[in-house]
Amino acid sequence: VVVGEPALAAIRPESILLAAGDPPPAPNVLVGSLAGISHLGDVIQYVVMVNGREILVRLPRHNAPRLTVGEAVWCTWPAEAAQIFSARQARLVIPDPTTDAATAAT
Repeated sequence: VVVGEPALAAIRPESILLAAGDPPPAPNVLVGSLAGISHLGDVIQYVVMVNGREILVRLPRHNAPRLTVGEAVWCTWPAEAAQIFSARQARLVIPDPTTDAATAAT
């Protein structure tokens, strides 16, 4: 990524921490609404809606907070967890839902 050009950041679901209540002190914090919880064996996956976008969070069951769908939650992650891409690579990083739907229909 060239300094001064638009960029995108991607964070793996396993690198995001989730908290309810007051936001934790962290440099990277997003507030959202808990939209879903899936139990995947030793991992719990949370779906958090932030500004109309889904954020996936995967936590080991033993570290997973007890949360309720519809509850306000805060997602945080360390700066070193972010992978930075040029905005020109947006199609590679952010799937186009219209393309995905068209592909699934064929």
